[in-house]
Amino acid sequence: MPMTAIQGLQMLSQHPRSFLKESFVLVDQMPGASGVRTVKFKTSGFAGAANRYGTVLRSHSLKDAQDFIFSSTPGMGYDNTDVDVQFVQMYTYAGIGAINWYPLAGAGSSNIMITTKLTGCSFLVRDNAGVLECAHVQPDGAAVPPQTGQDLRQYLSTNHAGNYGALFGRGRTGLKGYEGTEAATVIGVRRANNWSIYAQRLVAGQSTFKDVERIWPR
Repeated sequence: MPMTAIQGLQMLSQHPRSFLKESFVLVDQMPGASGVRTVKFKTSGFAGAANRYGTVLRSHSLKDAQDFIFSSTPGMGYDNTDVDVQFVQMYTYAGIGAINWYPLAGAGSSNIMITTKLTGCSFLVRDNAGVLECAHVQPDGAAVPPQTGQDLRQYLSTNHAGNYGALFGRGRTGLKGYEGTEAATVIGVRRANNWSIYAQRLVAGQSTFKDVERIWPR
């Protein structure tokens, strides 16, 4: 039986890893700066609206999955509910200067963190004196030659080592990440005042996901 939007939100809040292993989750493009905001959490209500890979890693035996979307609009025909989230804005990194960290608000604020879909970007997490901080960094397309997602991840890994606790980006060689044919949804959930942040690896351009991995804590 498909879940309602409210049931899906409850499942995500209480059992995030189990929910993300069974349900396709997307975050629409959202203008505006990082911060706490109210958005729509919506679903088409169909168990076969999306697909997930089988239980064997990298299996192409697709299974039905329900779709859930964080969006600024309810959408025609979608069941939806309002939810407060902590939104981490994407910004372009030119290869110099400091990373734009967003400190997640403490207890009493929203217990869900979202950011727009990663399609070449890197996502970083660190504990700064007990405050969890996040950054969503986009490759610099204006660079000559244009910076690729793989270039960005390597640059951050080389030049900001020790400045982050977790780095999730393009490429899976030796570190967790996602490939060139993939995208990723990054979601954080706070339970008992502790954050867990997960990445759901998607097939680029499709409503299909491959697997889920926890990127924080490592």
